[in-house]
Amino acid sequence: MIVHSFLTGLLVGFSLIIAFGAQNIFVLNHGLMRRHVFEIVLFCSLADFALISLGIAGISYFEDSFGGYKAEALAFAAAWLFVYAIFKLKSAISPYIERENYELGHTSFGRTLGALFFVTFGNPHVYLDTVLLIGTISIQFSGMEKAYYGLGACLASVFFFFLLGYFGVFLGKFVVRAWMWRLVDISVSIIMLSLSLSMLRDGGWIKI
Repeated sequence: MIVHSFLTGLLVGFSLIIAFGAQNIFVLNHGLMRRHVFEIVLFCSLADFALISLGIAGISYFEDSFGGYKAEALAFAAAWLFVYAIFKLKSAISPYIERENYELGHTSFGRTLGALFFVTFGNPHVYLDTVLLIGTISIQFSGMEKAYYGLGACLASVFFFFLLGYFGVFLGKFVVRAWMWRLVDISVSIIMLSLSLSMLRDGGWIKI
């Protein structure tokens, strides 16, 4: 079960972080420019570590208060993942690939860090995904299993940010290609649908 909890955390972490949002674009752009790469990826990794830990610890603290609603909480997490999966599938079949660009003129480390702080903590989805969703999914585990689940989610962030930052030049050759991001969206959608079914099974809603 420890391996299962770790892999669940890893898959949940990857499926949420791989969406090409503002923070990822910021990391990729500075990776391509080779500006403050280590500091940026370290900041993003530590930020996710703190938010994931907060989510799991917070949900664990209140877990006894809604212990009788564990099945409902898992159903909520499953529905959330299912909706995400549908949006990813919709994005995959869309004829247009949305792209965002951010000003790259942050020459000093202070200005870069300030912009990154805003991009990271100014996005409300980071609290919904990293804190609430990851925390809610953790209630299916207990003891060391919960710790390994959190470790898996944190390592997913560390691996992804360092990969995105230090291999930005390589990744930059593909990010503008629509077929590549359609493939990513489909893959993420499949992972999220699988996790959604797993949540329903663990909550006793389905038997597969």
